[in-house]
Amino acid sequence: MTTKKYKLVPPDGGWGYLICVSAIVNITTTTALTPNFGLLYNDFMLEIGMTSTGATLLNATNSICMAIAGFLTDPLLKLMSMRKLAFAAAIIFDIGFFGVFFANSALQFFILNGVMQGLSLGVIFTLTFSILNEYFVEKRLFALSLVQTIVAIISLVTPVLLKWSLAYYGFRGTMLILTGITMQNFFAVCLMQPAKWHFKRIEVCSENVLSEKESLMAVNEKEDNESNVPNLIPKDVENATPAQKSYESSLTEHTKVNGLKKIFQSIIDISVCKQMISTGAGIGTSLALFTNLVYLLFIPQALYDINWDQNSVAFALSLYAFGDLVTRMFLLCASRWLHNVGSQELYIGGLVVGLLSRLGMEWTPNKIVKLVCITLMGISHCTINVLAFILVGESVSPEKYTSAIGFLLLLVGVFFLPLGPAVGAVRDITNSYTVAFYVLSSIFAIVILFWTIELYYKKSKHKREMSSRSRQINLK
Repeated sequence: MTTKKYKLVPPDGGWGYLICVSAIVNITTTTALTPNFGLLYNDFMLEIGMTSTGATLLNATNSICMAIAGFLTDPLLKLMSMRKLAFAAAIIFDIGFFGVFFANSALQFFILNGVMQGLSLGVIFTLTFSILNEYFVEKRLFALSLVQTIVAIISLVTPVLLKWSLAYYGFRGTMLILTGITMQNFFAVCLMQPAKWHFKRIEVCSENVLSEKESLMAVNEKEDNESNVPNLIPKDVENATPAQKSYESSLTEHTKVNGLKKIFQSIIDISVCKQMISTGAGIGTSLALFTNLVYLLFIPQALYDINWDQNSVAFALSLYAFGDLVTRMFLLCASRWLHNVGSQELYIGGLVVGLLSRLGMEWTPNKIVKLVCITLMGISHCTINVLAFILVGESVSPEKYTSAIGFLLLLVGVFFLPLGPAVGAVRDITNSYTVAFYVLSSIFAIVILFWTIELYYKKSKHKREMSSRSRQINLK
């Protein structure tokens, strides 16, 4: 018997394009200023007496708070709706940003920028990519590439606008203007309607579908079986036998343990943690994100260390951004074709490009070749950052995506705590950026090696399973 059946699927468009607008606003207002931190806050940090060590500690505090908030986003969604949580995070972020206008000490700056903005950024970042994942399935790569491309274009003009604003209005006037811009994230939150409101209803055919009557009969039979289970706990506790009292005591302890277990599971999804830790999409992606971030922070100082002037360093960083932008546009235009290639293969390819370009930059004394390698690093930067969220979406079910993204941010923070200072210590002890870059490149090489082995094993296992099934069908 074949019956018609309907199912709800993500829209892959429609209101989803307004979700892309929301994501662009959210990401731009919260992260576009991150690469221009020194440009924006340099005079202010001199005013309050904050040293370079304090600035490094501030960035570390911001990263840790962001990682913790991203990890706790999924448990918070069980207490309030997505838009309420996003709205609360937007309020905290804007208060933290606007509060810097009145700050006059390093402690206030730490609280406003490091803690408040870090915590709210982790929530907004996680929710933004979660809702994009819910709205898009087939066009997920296209949607993420579109959002990231527009954000990259805006980020290119941000330094120019900041210099102009600081020159005309000063630091505090610029902070007022930027606060007005960041408040547009309230508009973005209003657009973040739940994906289930816009699901498409499509018709599917399935065989042997249980009728409503058969389903009810199955449920009733289950209830009858449960009602036939004998009750070992007597109603009159005083007349209970020692065995019954012992059973009741053990049952009470078991209930308490289950209660604590449920509370723990409501905060941490064990299945997601196991899956992220045991696959390249978790450990490999977080290590790649960490390594890429540290390298990006080190490269300007490394170029100054080899006696490049300010104009040459600025040109090199522009080429890095150019390679990143061109790759984002390529992913946007070729998203349909790349969807058939495989996200993991593309990610490993980006890591290989990143490894070879970093090694090439260290091995050549030629300035032009170094600039070419820096451009290739921009290509690798794009694949590492854009495809990371697609890989996570492919590794877990849609309802667990928020938890997985939060755990990914937590892993990046966990790796940043010990490995970040360790790489900095290697650079200080050896007084050489080259040695530090070799350490970072070795992390890339380890990720590429083990992820390639994992991917080959999974593909070989899939082929064996398919061949085994075909032989069974032929025997029948």
